[in-house]
Amino acid sequence: MVGVGLAVALLLLPAVALAARRVIHGPAGGGSGTVDITLVAKHGSVKKLTRFEFNNIPVTCTGSAPSATSGTFPHTIHVGKDQKFSASVKQNGGRVTYTVHGHFSSQDKAAGTLRVKGTVPGCSKADTGKVHWSAKHN
Repeated sequence: MVGVGLAVALLLLPAVALAARRVIHGPAGGGSGTVDITLVAKHGSVKKLTRFEFNNIPVTCTGSAPSATSGTFPHTIHVGKDQKFSASVKQNGGRVTYTVHGHFSSQDKAAGTLRVKGTVPGCSKADTGKVHWSAKHN
């Protein structure tokens, strides 16, 4: 019986090896802004992002001093066969919108833009404008 269990485990090993979870990280918007992305790749291409997080992104605040914002997309972002992705989501009761666009040049490297607009902590009328970001596996 032990031999059968081992054989089944060995047969499943290649299937597990085909799908890989990876984290890539990089700068966003100059200064100390960053993005962290957890992705799932399979058969040589990225299939989905299970986490897109942005941190310390500079924002312009109408009527008050500039600030920075951080957040995480609340859902999986699917990546197309062309290795491009796009998502927009309303957060904080609909008072703020996160929009991201990007593309993968490999499983280890991506670039794109991010925009946050609306109410964020410390700023009731925030807008990051189009923030360029890039990320890679270290």
